[in-house]
Amino acid sequence: MNFKIKDIEKKLGFNLKKDYYVVGVDTATTTGLAILETDKKSLRIKTSIFKLPEVKKTDELSDKFVEKLEFMLRSIRDFKKNEFGQKKASKTILVLENSFMGCNVVTFGLLRMLCGIIFAELFDNFEEIKIIFPMSARKNIGFKSEIKRVKGLTAKEKAQSRKNKKQELINFVNNIFGTQETSTDIADAIILALNGLKDEKI
Repeated sequence: MNFKIKDIEKKLGFNLKKDYYVVGVDTATTTGLAILETDKKSLRIKTSIFKLPEVKKTDELSDKFVEKLEFMLRSIRDFKKNEFGQKKASKTILVLENSFMGCNVVTFGLLRMLCGIIFAELFDNFEEIKIIFPMSARKNIGFKSEIKRVKGLTAKEKAQSRKNKKQELINFVNNIFGTQETSTDIADAIILALNGLKDEKI
């Protein structure tokens, strides 16, 4: 996808860095990856998803846990092999999501390990690496949720509230870029990458 930088800057309300190659990675069992690359006038976006097998509570004692880590390692190595030869921008930034503490212990441990694999594999390819919490990433680019927090919700109501919040993020990204994205993982990855691309000096 290709966009005029001025059009996107107007919608975001801030300037974007020029001649940058930024990768945002939303680390999860379904990991979203977004590449945002700029020159003086245009912004190019490329996205992909790495879908790991479902995490189970017993995985910490099974070979399946190792399989998930191996899958991510191979995926990131394939990404390096296929993508870096195509980049044109001279400056590079990697933005990783700082895993949220609210998930179960096994999932949290897996996310930390996945993030570590990505960090280690891509470390030599980027001049700058940022690790940021999801809420901070969203706030930094101007996202404001219209959904109010309500106490005492049932499990079903909580699930619906989470679903609504995810859709709100997707809508935010689609409104900025005029796209029809449906994946929360991709939307989150784009938001992370925008944090790296935001020009804080102006």
